Amino acid sequence: MSRNWYARASSRRFLALAPVLLMLGFTAWTAILFRRTRDARAWVQHTENVILNSMSALSHVQDAEAGERGYLISGSQDYLATYAMGRDSSRIELARLRRLTSDNPRQQSLLTVLEPIVEQRLMRLDSALTGQRRGDTSVALEIVRSPRGRQLMDSARIIFDELRTEERRLLALRERRQEDDERTTSIVLLVGVLLSALVSFLVSGSFGRAAKRQADISRELLQRNDKLQQQAVAIDIANQQLQEQQVELEASADLMREHTLELERTTDALRQANAAKGMFLANISHELRTPLNAIAGHVQLVEMELHGPVTLGQRGALERVSRAQRHLLALINDILNFSKLEAGRVAFDIEEVDVIALMQDVSAMVESQMTTAGLSFTQHCDATACIVLADEEKLRQILINLFGNATKFTPFGGSVRLDVRPLDGDDTIMLLSVSDTGIGIPEDKLDQIFDPFVQLGAPTAGPLTGAGLGLAISRDLARGMNGELTVSSRVGEGSRFTLALRRATRQS
Repeated sequence: MSRNWYARASSRRFLALAPVLLMLGFTAWTAILFRRTRDARAWVQHTENVILNSMSALSHVQDAEAGERGYLISGSQDYLATYAMGRDSSRIELARLRRLTSDNPRQQSLLTVLEPIVEQRLMRLDSALTGQRRGDTSVALEIVRSPRGRQLMDSARIIFDELRTEERRLLALRERRQEDDERTTSIVLLVGVLLSALVSFLVSGSFGRAAKRQADISRELLQRNDKLQQQAVAIDIANQQLQEQQVELEASADLMREHTLELERTTDALRQANAAKGMFLANISHELRTPLNAIAGHVQLVEMELHGPVTLGQRGALERVSRAQRHLLALINDILNFSKLEAGRVAFDIEEVDVIALMQDVSAMVESQMTTAGLSFTQHCDATACIVLADEEKLRQILINLFGNATKFTPFGGSVRLDVRPLDGDDTIMLLSVSDTGIGIPEDKLDQIFDPFVQLGAPTAGPLTGAGLGLAISRDLARGMNGELTVSSRVGEGSRFTLALRRATRQS
């Protein structure tokens, strides 16, 4: 009898240990599958980033061309900023493409061919602008008329198309791999649940039969003991309740898994929609900016009377067309920048920036606009040297946005001031403040002005313009540089916008 008891006890211990070993095995296998799925998703995201960066690089080269043509045609310094931004951004995007495709020899070879083509095109643009600045218009005209520039751009577009075609092929392959991994993971989870349920059922049945046998032995030995019989019945009832609870738990687990799968599908759909939105904005912004730049160029050609004499009334109509073109281009740029910030696709190149030099550069850009609006402009810096940690181009964009708002909401005869000083009690923070004597902002509206698409008050320079994204973009750019943009204002007295940035340790 002792041997039978020992055998039964060993069997029960094995049955109790079997589910644990089974669950450990399935847990390890599931972890491996989840890791493979995560890696597949990462590669899909990587491929989407390469496609977006290639499109952005080509767009910046085309922006540089448009800026060069605008400057050659009109002589306006505003086009030089567009040209410089397109030239520098295209080089940055090509370098980023080189890093992103370092694992793909074919893409690396395409970039090896593409980079000198783009660089040669940019050098021709630089040569044309250099000749124009020196007054040697013949050199600029010769370069512009030469078919070499178009040939270089056609070659660049073909290589960019090959880059994107290869990445789309990789994207389709990696998406199929991701779907296969997710399908395998789901099947493994389902099999694991079914096997666990089966083992649990067998173990439960074994324990149930053992309990019944124990109850039979008890009844045979203690037939007259009612108390023990009642305890045996209670044990049976408890076992039934446990089984019912187990069924309920399994049903809850199935429902939880269904919800998890639905959430994953929804997340994937949102990710794909967000990626599609980003690609759409990148495409449509380029498609819209190209004809807008063409409109500006043709308006300037007409104003220069290259197509015949222009009357005074016609010049007024051309000026209204030009203003509408610039306004629409600014709206498109604001919406595109806000979408990139919202999607987290804006990269920040944090470096040491000389604020004094940047102040001089920005002041030269905005003083003429303020003079036209009848405003006085002053600037003051409390520090002999001021170097902050920021992205120079994005810092310039914030300052230009703030100056544009100050000009728009300050009446004729008012003033705008730029102050740069360390934070009181903490010289590791530098404050850049743009103050005006404009109409001011109500206190209960101060938080709303940083919300997207919000416009308050009536500008003194005319009707409301823009999409209401300037301050929202500026604050997001400031936070992306580990800074902050705040405002203080009183109605009728003016407003002060303050940008706080980390000061660089090295000061010269």
